[in-house]
Amino acid sequence: MGTRNKGGLVGGFDQLRAPDAPTITSTSAGDASLEIAFTAPSDVGGGTITGYIAFATNVPQEPVLYTVTVQDVSGNKYFIDSSQQATLTLVKGHTYTFDWSAATSHPLRLSTTSDGTHNSGSEYTTGVVKDDSAYTTKITVDAGAPSTLYYYCQNHSGMGGSANVQAYVHSSATGTSSPITVGSLSNDISATSYLAAQNVFGVSPNAVGSSGTPTGSLAMFFGGYSTASSANVNHIQQLDMTSSSNATDFGDIASARSYKSAVGTPTRCVAGGFDSTSGEVQLEYVNPASAGNSQDFGLLSLANNNAGAFGNSTYGVFAPNNNGAKRDFMRITIASGGNSSDVGDLNLEIYNFGGGISNGTIGLVFGGYDSQAGGVTNAISQKNITSSGISTDFGNLTQARQMLQGSSNSTRGVMGGGGSTDIIDYVTIASAGNATDFGNLTAVRERVASAASSTKAVFAGGQESSASVDKIDVITIATTSNATDYGDLIAALDGVAGTGTRHGGIS
Repeated sequence: MGTRNKGGLVGGFDQLRAPDAPTITSTSAGDASLEIAFTAPSDVGGGTITGYIAFATNVPQEPVLYTVTVQDVSGNKYFIDSSQQATLTLVKGHTYTFDWSAATSHPLRLSTTSDGTHNSGSEYTTGVVKDDSAYTTKITVDAGAPSTLYYYCQNHSGMGGSANVQAYVHSSATGTSSPITVGSLSNDISATSYLAAQNVFGVSPNAVGSSGTPTGSLAMFFGGYSTASSANVNHIQQLDMTSSSNATDFGDIASARSYKSAVGTPTRCVAGGFDSTSGEVQLEYVNPASAGNSQDFGLLSLANNNAGAFGNSTYGVFAPNNNGAKRDFMRITIASGGNSSDVGDLNLEIYNFGGGISNGTIGLVFGGYDSQAGGVTNAISQKNITSSGISTDFGNLTQARQMLQGSSNSTRGVMGGGGSTDIIDYVTIASAGNATDFGNLTAVRERVASAASSTKAVFAGGQESSASVDKIDVITIATTSNATDYGDLIAALDGVAGTGTRHGGIS
């Protein structure tokens, strides 16, 4: 169904008008961002749509009026807009009015203490205007307000609830087609999406979408090798992917090892591979939200080191190290422990290759040493994550190399380092084909680890001139440019296993 222009004749001339509002079809949260998908208005006004204005904010359309009633639920309780003792959100700098005219014997007050003066607290009055004759309590939330306020009845205990106090969040973006991503939001603060269409005659009313809560991404790093001490380490490290920072100590893996592979989600990250005492098959996991040592997950069905892994929100797939001509892809269900199962074969006999790239449907492995050809390869292979079968050819790297690593968001995969190069390549995961030059790492490096969020990818550690380094480089996945410094690992290491908690489009 097409769009139409609207207008009428006023004094013999067309009445040219702004368009109707578009329709928001979905709002998806990312790292400090909301992605707003939409359809164009059916009536575009007096002219062609020239663009769209999107914004997201945690402030509801003002003025905000809460209707306060009281019901007997094992004693009198406040109901806020018909919700018993509702937990509210108050945004600094904005005004909220509580109308308690339907409960005139229960004046609503505010405090920094639960149940206020009935619990040895005092009344909170900053920015508060009480009008007992109109039965209203109004608050303009001060910039210095505490993170939690409590509403209570002045006359009776046990009736009230709480309100979370948040900083004001507002950001906007423009575009000409769906979707539009609004960035620069605050992680862990819910925001509502809005969208307007515009033509040369004006801007439409705002369409109101659903709310989303942007959530930051973490990178998790397991083990590694130190050239300074000529030994493996048992470190688990965590990195905040939201802003430049150093990795921090998170805990320990079961034993010192390196050249592992890892897959992850926001609630569980699983690492597996090299361990001389268990035949390179041990799997272990951590919850990235809770610092601590790893726990046993299960076993891989084949020895695995110097190899890649990829996954989605449900499965992790560990690719085989084919130094022994073993080709089995090994899949685990991330949310539940257990041994891996065989889900198909790698189409090449390679090892020292990279992984970490997926879009939720397919995963990629790339580069490495080809045992059959007797040399380093530039091949990229693709494997369906959810079904069994042999991997197939995807394309080629810009240069043959081994001991590289990659990561991805939902659309683009990036591969960095390897051999005597500082090359970063990229591919569009949904479209098989050769890789394209992205830029360069900050130095020539191999045996790097990589992890990604929805917007960024980092390359951590590795070897430069045969020496382990602690560098962490960062790139913005959607652009092409050279990497820049992001921070440092807790020690100079190479052969570290890395994964992001929100890579490959995981939300």
